[in-house]
Amino acid sequence: MTILLFLLLTAANVSPLLAQEKKAETEDRTLLTQDQPLPAEEWDAQVTNANGDVTVILAGESEEAAASKGMPLQAGDRIKTGADSSAEISFEGNSIVALRSNSDFTLQALGRKETVFRLALGSFLAKIQSLTATGGNLSVHTPTAIAAVRGTEFGVEISADNS
Repeated sequence: MTILLFLLLTAANVSPLLAQEKKAETEDRTLLTQDQPLPAEEWDAQVTNANGDVTVILAGESEEAAASKGMPLQAGDRIKTGADSSAEISFEGNSIVALRSNSDFTLQALGRKETVFRLALGSFLAKIQSLTATGGNLSVHTPTAIAAVRGTEFGVEISADNS
């Protein structure tokens, strides 16, 4: 009987301690979660290569600026390549759009759920990994068509006569 009473008293005293430890552990997890940044709503895009005459017109601006390696890009930015010029845009470091010469390309939307590229003129090749892997949609708009992209590698070309 004495042993049973001792076990009951010990369990009664340990139980609040366990509850306090569990509460502290839960609070620690909450703090860790709050300290960690939430995923961005938009893809991280930047110019990773610019050869020749490559310019960027920032969203909401009208003046062209020379593109440079590492230049951050955001939704609405327009990239233009001149004759014998090319540019490469990276998304999250593992998806790439390579613009060829005489191209006019706009990052219309960079949302993780909806990504939209607009090609007014020229051509590009794309190797996409992360943009569609998260369940989001990627579409390419041209003067004559809109295409939803499901694959990981594709090319688009628009000539001066919009064909």
